[in-house]
Amino acid sequence: MKDKVKAKFQLFKTKKMQATLFLKFLFSFYFLSISINWGQNKSSQSSPDSSLTTEDIPIITLNTDKRLMSFVKFNDSQLDKFREAKERAKTAVEGVKEAKSALKNQKRPQKRSEYLGSKVKKGFTKKQRGKTITVERFSFLREYRKPPKLIKYRTYFLPKKRKIVTTDKKSFEDGILLHGKYTKTEMRKDRRTGKLTKVVLDEGYYYRGVKHGRWMKYNRSYVLVDKREYKYGFPAESKISYYDTKKKKLKEILPIHQGFKDGTYFAFYPSGRLKETGQYQEDYKIGKWREFYDTDIYRRKRDTQHPEKPFQDQVKPYTIREWNAKGKLVIDNRNR
Repeated sequence: MKDKVKAKFQLFKTKKMQATLFLKFLFSFYFLSISINWGQNKSSQSSPDSSLTTEDIPIITLNTDKRLMSFVKFNDSQLDKFREAKERAKTAVEGVKEAKSALKNQKRPQKRSEYLGSKVKKGFTKKQRGKTITVERFSFLREYRKPPKLIKYRTYFLPKKRKIVTTDKKSFEDGILLHGKYTKTEMRKDRRTGKLTKVVLDEGYYYRGVKHGRWMKYNRSYVLVDKREYKYGFPAESKISYYDTKKKKLKEILPIHQGFKDGTYFAFYPSGRLKETGQYQEDYKIGKWREFYDTDIYRRKRDTQHPEKPFQDQVKPYTIREWNAKGKLVIDNRNR
């Protein structure tokens, strides 16, 4: 980033020098034309026969006495050079303008104490079980910020307990949302040498308590097990559809990972209320899915139980409970 800024600044300096030369040239040409007009008036008053023709282009050479002037003619090659110099000066001015706009549009480098516009603090937790030491290094928000609404699970740091918790609760009294870089490492003592070997297990970024950007997961042999891309809690490949062309009325969020449906699914009514939600894994519906009525009061419509794991085609989904529009329970299969 610093090298790019230096290169742009050097370009700006060269363009500025070219523009300065061009401006000097324009001023000299302006005073030259004024002097020519003055000389023509003087010569016409003194000797009418010595006036210049239309083919003559005068040049003034100033001697020690400013009143003494001599007139010569431009040939075609000199005119061409003059025009070329004028065009180069114009391009130099345009280049200076472009360099200025590029410097203005240059993004401000992100500070270490900030992540995506929010100020953060750094922390860590340390646990030891036997000869294994687990260390989590993370960043958390200095000031409270609202987490994304549609994401069910959020990750908090509990300062009093020195613990990181991922939960579906909307808020914690003492919990602070993680925001920024996160790494989980494990250190073990080698039986032979007695030295500690450090292995990274998880690394990625959080955005207000939900995963964002690239996340990498390794096993204890430091072999990559899983790699996922997130965008504010949702898989980066997720398909989002809308009811309108302005993309204001959300219709559906279909989570996609590596071409398969994987993650939390959401469907909405045109009014913006939640219609249905549940979990996908490897293109299969798993766990409990819930449907809701389109009413002002939060009212469930149906709970459907799907297999707990994917690829269990022999297990058929069934309705756990169902309510009518008035909220009365009409089907109850909880004891099944």
